[in-house]
Amino acid sequence: MQVSDAAVRDVQTVREDSTLAEAGRRLRDSDCGVLPVVDSDHHVVGILTDRDLALALTAGDAAASAMTVGEAMTREVQICRPEEDVRAALHRMADHGIRRLPVCAPDGLLFGILSVDDLLLAESRDLDDRELLEALRRIARGYREKREARMIEEHPTI
Repeated sequence: MQVSDAAVRDVQTVREDSTLAEAGRRLRDSDCGVLPVVDSDHHVVGILTDRDLALALTAGDAAASAMTVGEAMTREVQICRPEEDVRAALHRMADHGIRRLPVCAPDGLLFGILSVDDLLLAESRDLDDRELLEALRRIARGYREKREARMIEEHPTI
């Protein structure tokens, strides 16, 4: 199965100069946990998760209306292609400890987004349950390792 068969095509996006208040409303209204950040040509330049937003807002005293998406987004974004096999995309998620990948066409334009949930719920999937479970474990481990590294960096005396 190709990524295009499982990816969500109707994706909310946000611009780098949007405020975190705008991004938060968009996350809430679309009931999603991630917004690809796109430039004026609709090329992906980053990604903003609900976690990125929460961390940015709790890091200081600035109001959500005074902070931009560019201040909170992740700039190093893993992507996949519509024609890519879902197994390769799942392995990329596991390798990087992430649950979602923007799907970009060869010209760099946003095509959609692929999440682990999409792969778990796909009616016709080439992935067996054991492979999905192992990928979920690797994603969880990667998330935990990133969190621990961040804690050490922020609190070196602990």
